[in-house]
Amino acid sequence: MAVVATGIEHNWEADRLRLTSTNVQLTSRTIWSILSDILNDFVFLILGISLPEVARNFTQMGWRGAVALLGVSVLIYVAMWIVRYAWVLRGDSPWIAAFFGNPKGDDRPFFARLFAVSGIHGTVTLAMAFSLPNRIAGHAFPYRNELIAIATFVILISMVMSAIVLPRKLPQKTEAYAMADLDHIRNKMVDYVILQMRSQIEDHAVREALTDQLQSQKSNRLTVDRAQTTANYTALLSETKEVVDNFLHCDDVNERYSPEVVNLYDRIFQRVLVESKRDHLGLRMKHTIKHWKKELFWHTSHRMITKKQRLRFHAAKMADNPQYSERVETWQATRDALLALNSEVTDAIDQYLDTVLTNRLK
Repeated sequence: MAVVATGIEHNWEADRLRLTSTNVQLTSRTIWSILSDILNDFVFLILGISLPEVARNFTQMGWRGAVALLGVSVLIYVAMWIVRYAWVLRGDSPWIAAFFGNPKGDDRPFFARLFAVSGIHGTVTLAMAFSLPNRIAGHAFPYRNELIAIATFVILISMVMSAIVLPRKLPQKTEAYAMADLDHIRNKMVDYVILQMRSQIEDHAVREALTDQLQSQKSNRLTVDRAQTTANYTALLSETKEVVDNFLHCDDVNERYSPEVVNLYDRIFQRVLVESKRDHLGLRMKHTIKHWKKELFWHTSHRMITKKQRLRFHAAKMADNPQYSERVETWQATRDALLALNSEVTDAIDQYLDTVLTNRLK
């Protein structure tokens, strides 16, 4: 009962994990695969260890008792084969039909025979047989050795039958597609889902977080031409920059924002593009150190180390210097305008890139 309940819970959780990132799915599957292999190996290890004891019990039973147990094992295996075969052949539920094909199709009997002979039967039964006590109420547990022997024989018969029948019945494996084709289509499917999601969610932060999560579902096994990819990226970056330039200098933006705000945003945007092309680590480190050195010197000379000192300094300067107060208000208004303009530019870029991806998918 505990095993069945755990299996149901695990299957339910596995369905919920299908929308998580690829890394989480791979980790979960790897862990469960390792645990499953360990438990299965443990059962067969016990089976191997128990074979000498089963052989000794057979010797004590005599050849007639051994043949009788072997006959019971064969009957149990045949009964399981019939039940599994009939279950697949007569099953008409949607998920059985999805796995084994049309119930009235010509391939259903073939799949039913394969399912009946596939797999190793009796491992759980053997584990339950070993869990039986040696003695009960002061007496030896009746037929314990016989039950272990029957479960062992059923396992051995199922292993031998599947090893003999399956290689002869199964067709040769052929693939009508390459893994590169499958990965290419998978990546296209992810792009299509991303576009559908982005067209329905307005919140930029939520939209970008979901986009990053969906991007992790893509396959990274495809060979990439770095030179061509770099050229495509440069061309798309240039087109996007042109879109931003046209947006910043359109009549609607010029009516709602002052020329100072538009020009300042344009300079910041250009500087960001230039900074993104700097790949030399030494230049970035030198620029960062120079910036922090300047900040540290200014704050130390004006005694603005702690937050209270900074607030006290600004409050005193704004009270003593009206011009400084006006500059602060102007700066705050400019900052708010820049943030609002940046939000509109971001929406324009997202819309343009989504359009580019849509056209390429089509």
